[in-house]
This record gives sequence, structure tokens and C-alpha cells, in this order.
Amino acid sequence: MWLNNDYWSHLSNYKFGKNVTKMLQEINDHVSKGAFKKVAESKPSASVVVRPEEQPIGLESTIEKVWSCIVDKDVGIIGLYGLGGVGKTTLLTQINNKFSTTPDKFDVVIWALVSKDYNVAKIQDKLGGNIGFWDTSWKSKSVDEKAVDIYGVLRNKRFVVLLDDLWERVDLNKVGIPKPSQENGSKLIFTARSLEVCGEMEARKRIKVECLEHEKAWELFQAKVRDETLNSHPNIWKLAEQVVERCGGLPLALITIGHAMACKTTPMEWKYAIEMLKRSTLPKMKNEVFPLLKFSYDNLPNATMKCCLLYCCLYRDDYRIPRKELVEHWFCEGLLNEFDRFSEAQIQGDHIINSLLNACLLENYGVLGGKIV
Repeated sequence: MWLNNDYWSHLSNYKFGKNVTKMLQEINDHVSKGAFKKVAESKPSASVVVRPEEQPIGLESTIEKVWSCIVDKDVGIIGLYGLGGVGKTTLLTQINNKFSTTPDKFDVVIWALVSKDYNVAKIQDKLGGNIGFWDTSWKSKSVDEKAVDIYGVLRNKRFVVLLDDLWERVDLNKVGIPKPSQENGSKLIFTARSLEVCGEMEARKRIKVECLEHEKAWELFQAKVRDETLNSHPNIWKLAEQVVERCGGLPLALITIGHAMACKTTPMEWKYAIEMLKRSTLPKMKNEVFPLLKFSYDNLPNATMKCCLLYCCLYRDDYRIPRKELVEHWFCEGLLNEFDRFSEAQIQGDHIINSLLNACLLENYGVLGGKIV
């Protein structure tokens, strides 16, 4: 007996329907037995996050030296070391931002501040946020679990990890960072204050970030003080050169003192500054930055401003402080004692924050209209 096409069509649809019903039942059985793990990663953030930067006076040749190591396939780990305040973070920022102009070379570029209080979980959270792990459930995982997740993603990517301010060896395995090699083409670049840390990190290239030569040091100082101040009295120019000489080519010193002297228009003020620098005894040693920062601290106009700055030291290194929160804390601690009401004290608090920013003793984070420092 011959069967027409309609019969075969109905039979095919019937069999397909039974298969679908069976598959749906199997799915329901699996769901009832337990929860599924995440089957796909969230979309990662931009491959390079461009960071705020300053003009790198005197660092141009060092930037090129570092970049030549980056394009060298035989170099996986690069250590940048030097005195505190010499410009290592500025240099690393320039390198980070330069990757934004070469988007096809690497899949992801990640920046993480390490600092003296080395914390594995903190580094992992920063890395995870750049490769799709940012929900609270992931952040609650153990260090070992996070390391497995991070390693699982990065081993399939060509990555760059930038670690700023290392004081000791960071265990890459514990964090979950695959060791850069010729095979994976990835890079690890870090800053440290000593050559010993570079050795502990097995850096293939170790580049010392030097203090500025006198010509570049003067250029940087002049950019901060401005010609209007330098030309305000015939004797100030030579006195300014003495200040630059006392700074020893240290960029942080040149910047902080340059800002402190930007409004000093009498020779007496400049002579006083030179005497203060002499008393600080500026040896090119590990404690060189402190007396220079102390100079800016001592130069603050009143005790209230000094106390407010010292209060900021209670926050951790990389904490981003909302301006309003900071002023509220100052007010509650009795530091803003000129006013009884917070609405009035907020004006004084904003003035103090702006003064500390201008003195380079606080940094503006540069987001939300400058509401975070």
C-alpha cells in the first residue's frame, strides 16, 4: 500500500515532538538535582584602562628603553626600581597608557597597586575585575579558588600585568598569574624600591629609574613654579637654582617644593626655604623623600590644615576618599572648629582640600567632577 507525503510528514513531526519532550524532561531532571555553574564569563572590561598622567619630563628615554623590552619576545618580566619619589609610578602610567595605542598586541592590560601591605586577595580582586569576575559571590571565594579562576582565564590570553610599588616578592602562583614566557607572549612589569625585589621576582630585565639631570630637573621645577614667580624679583632666579640643586634631581621633591614655592615672590621666602632644605640634610638615601614632604607640610599656613592632612594618613594608600565624607569626618573629630554647623564647616573643609591638592599633598582622583581625592 502506498502512503502519501502527508502521512510521512505527520510521522516525522510526531517523532520530532517526542524527542523534544524527552530532552525537556532531561533538562528538568538536571535542574532539580542541583544548580549549574556559570557556563560563560561576563563580558570583560576594556582591554586597557587609560590612567590620568602628567607630562613625563626627563623620562622619555627610559620609556623607550622599557618599551624595547616589551617588544622583545625573550623578555617576559621587567622590573623598574629606584628611590621613592623618583618617578616609577609616573613611568608605569606612561607604559600603561601606551598600550592603548597598540590594542591588537595584547588581550588585556591590568594595573594593580601592591604597596607595603601586600595583600593577595586585594590583587586578585583587581585582576578578576578586568577579566569578568566582579560579582560578590566570586569575591567571597577563598584565595586558592580565586587563583584557579584567574589562572584559567589568563592562561588562554596574551596579557600584561602592571604591579605598582612592590616591597617584597609577589607569589604569582598564589595570585593566579601565569608566568610570562616566550610561549605565551605575556608580560609582567612592576615597580620596586630595590634591586633585590627585582631579583626575587625573577625579572629578566631590571631597569633603574634615575634622578633627573640638572637641565631636566630645572625644566620640571620651572613648570611647577611658573615664570611669573621666578621673574617677580631679580634675585629669585638664582635662589631657585639653589633649591633645584638641593632637590638632587628627585622628581617628587621638585614637584612638591615647586608647588610650595609657586606663590613666593620675595627673596627672603626663598632664602628661608633653602635653609629649611639644608636642615633636612638631603642624602640620596632611603629616607630622602620624607624631609621633602615635611617641607611642604611645614609650609602649610595653619595648624588646622596640618591636622587635617595627618588625618588623611589614617586611610590606606590607594583609598579613594569622597570629599564630602572627608569633611564630615574632620567636622566630627573637631578639626573644623571655626563653625558650629556642618553646612558652614563644609566651606572651610573644601578650602582645605583644595589647598592640600594645590600643595600636591593630596591627589585628585579625576572622576565625578573631582569629588574624590
